[in-house]
Amino acid sequence: MIEKPMIRHPELTHRNILSLSSSNHISNMIETILMIIVAIAIAAILFFFLRNGLKLLINAVCGVVILFIVSYFNLAPIGDLSVAQVIVCAVGGILGAALLIILSFFGIVI
Repeated sequence: MIEKPMIRHPELTHRNILSLSSSNHISNMIETILMIIVAIAIAAILFFFLRNGLKLLINAVCGVVILFIVSYFNLAPIGDLSVAQVIVCAVGGILGAALLIILSFFGIVI
């Protein structure tokens, strides 16, 4: 079997190839590490906001449901539901519904 001679590029010596690949490898590694750090930071921020946001959403839904139940079964003299009452319950949640119910017993209806 006859071996073909290797054709070498004049500008690429052994040292040049190693220096090119090591600097490229280091920059790729730094990029990867930075991307991992950014991904972890974004995940932590989303987790923080979604965890608190989920609690607020559940509280708001419970407040509106309580308001509808009280209005449907006529458990408090709140009258017909208004947009303002629903907004108070959506923002205040269970505490907002309780406030509206207590105020309705004193004759203050929003």
